[in-house]
Amino acid sequence: MKDVDLGVAVVNMAKILSRLIGEDITMDLRTSGGVRNIRADQVQVEQIIMNLVVNARDSMPKGGKITIETTDVGLDEATAIGPEKVLPGPYVMLSVTDTDRG
Repeated sequence: MKDVDLGVAVVNMAKILSRLIGEDITMDLRTSGGVRNIRADQVQVEQIIMNLVVNARDSMPKGGKITIETTDVGLDEATAIGPEKVLPGPYVMLSVTDTDRG
């Protein structure tokens, strides 16, 4: 476990991810500068990003767009409620979305 900057991790993986998704899919990176570091295993973080991108690619056999975003978010009492028992406070969000309808 070490401090990992998700934005830097995504940018460093961009070339590999571009080759992985092929020519029919475009990739939009939205990595905010100054995002807090997370405490994680860098290899596992990269594997998670890779798996999410592969799943998005597979859901769009005719092409589309994948957006990867990192940003700081804050959860208040209302947004922290749920079965995951997340505490209110500052967090870092990693979002991988695609243009598939599913």
